[in-house]
Amino acid sequence: MDSQHLPSCRTHRSFTTPLLGFGLMRLPQKGGRIDREAARGMVELALESGFNYFDTAYMYHGGESEEFAGEALSAHPRDSYLLTTKMPVGMVETEADVERVFEEQLRRTRAGHFDVYLMHALGASAWEKAKRLRIPEFFRRKKEQGLIRRMGFSFHDTPEALQKIVLEFEWEIVQIQLNYEDWDAGRAGEQYAVLEKAGLPVLIMEPLK
Repeated sequence: MDSQHLPSCRTHRSFTTPLLGFGLMRLPQKGGRIDREAARGMVELALESGFNYFDTAYMYHGGESEEFAGEALSAHPRDSYLLTTKMPVGMVETEADVERVFEEQLRRTRAGHFDVYLMHALGASAWEKAKRLRIPEFFRRKKEQGLIRRMGFSFHDTPEALQKIVLEFEWEIVQIQLNYEDWDAGRAGEQYAVLEKAGLPVLIMEPLK
């Protein structure tokens, strides 16, 4: 596929991506590790075809995904791709942990900054923990420093919990699980309606479940 055949792009506040992104959660493996040669070929093909949005997270492939992203993407100009990763709220216990993980992610990815940075897998209880650890304030500080371009969260809970979280911080983007099966069974349709009403752009995970 070449760039002229890409799905049309979505633009929000000067943030433009193809409608399809590249998830780095289920990369090909060899011997229990990422098959670097095969995965790098996939990334190169994606970039050549015009796909410039890549999504990873701290724990994907046991931490190897962020390292791979750094290896594969740092061979290209930083303005040629957009990178998302996530703060693992469930894995941090102190404010010092939050700072340490973020610095580790910058080292792993070699990105210099994150185009989208999400609190990972928020729900009602995880959001309360994030507030106790002052993660929202941390996000604001890193945005002011230019290390985060868009602040957001990925979500796994009820529409009611989503509504509460949306109202309690100046979010810029949200990732939800949205597909035909979860539209009703997971109340994803209601979640989408909450975000649509709030005027927040939506990233979709598991679209082909």
